[in-house]
Amino acid sequence: MFQPQCYCPLDHADLCVSQIVLPAVFVLVALLFSFIVPPFGKYPALQLQPWMYGEQFTFFSHDAPGDPSMENLLEARLDQPGFGTKCMDTADQGEPSHDSVKLIKFADDTTLIGLISNNDESAYRREVDRLVSWCSGNNLELNAQKTVEMIVDFRKSTVPPPPPSVMDSPITSVESFRFLGTTITQDLKWEPTISSLIKKAQQRMYFLRQLRKAKLPAQMLVQFYTAIIESILTSSITVWFAGATVRDKQRLQRIVRSAEEVIGRSLPSLQDLQEAAVHQD
Repeated sequence: MFQPQCYCPLDHADLCVSQIVLPAVFVLVALLFSFIVPPFGKYPALQLQPWMYGEQFTFFSHDAPGDPSMENLLEARLDQPGFGTKCMDTADQGEPSHDSVKLIKFADDTTLIGLISNNDESAYRREVDRLVSWCSGNNLELNAQKTVEMIVDFRKSTVPPPPPSVMDSPITSVESFRFLGTTITQDLKWEPTISSLIKKAQQRMYFLRQLRKAKLPAQMLVQFYTAIIESILTSSITVWFAGATVRDKQRLQRIVRSAEEVIGRSLPSLQDLQEAAVHQD
C-alpha cells in the first residue's frame, strides 16, 4: 500500500514572517505614506462646472419619445442653465428664506432644521413645502419613505404637532436618526453613538494585539493605533463629548488604557484629543 506524505517546506518562523509580519509591514508602510500630507489652510470651495472646460458635447438616448415625464426631463436638460447651475438664482436653489430655518445639504441627503417658538410652525412648514416645490420644479423626486421628522422638545407637557406631508404622504416621526455617521436622539443623549464607536474600536483592538505578538516596534504600534483605533474613538468628538455621561467617557477611556497596555506607551486621553479638536476648529 502506497501512502503519500506531504511536508511543509516552511518552519514556524517562516510562516510567522510570511503570514503575519510581512502583511503588517505593508499595512504600516501604507499608513506612513498617509501621514505625508500638505499643510491645509483656508481654501475656497472647489466647483466643477461644465463651462470650465470650454465647449462641451453631451450625447444621450431618448428612448421614450412622447412620454410626458421624459419630455419634461429633456426640456429641463436643454433649457438654461442646462447641465450647470451657474445661471440659477440663489433664492431658487432651495435656500431657506427665514432665520429660524436652516437647510443642510450633503451629497444626496438634505436636512431641514426649524426653530419653533410660541407654537408657530408656519416658517418651518412653509420651507418644507418650498423644498418639495423646488425639487418638483427641477425634476428631483423626494423619497417620502426615507423622509423622517424628529422633534426635540424638553417641555413637560406637550402635544406633538401633526407631521408635515411630502407628496401627499405624511412624514414618519422618529425618536432618533443617523446623520453623517452620528446617531441623534430626541433627548440629545449620545449613548447609542458611543456604543457604536466602542464596538468598532474593540474589533480593531484585535489587530493591534496581533501586531504586538509579531513583535513590531512600539512606534509602529502607536501609528497603527492612531490611524485605525483613535480615528474611530474621535469620530465627531466635538459634537458628543461635552454631552457624554461620565460612564460613557469611562467606557471610551478603557479602550485607550487597553491600547496603552498592549503598546507599552502612554497615549493621549480623549479629553486631550477633544480639546485639541475644538481648538483646531
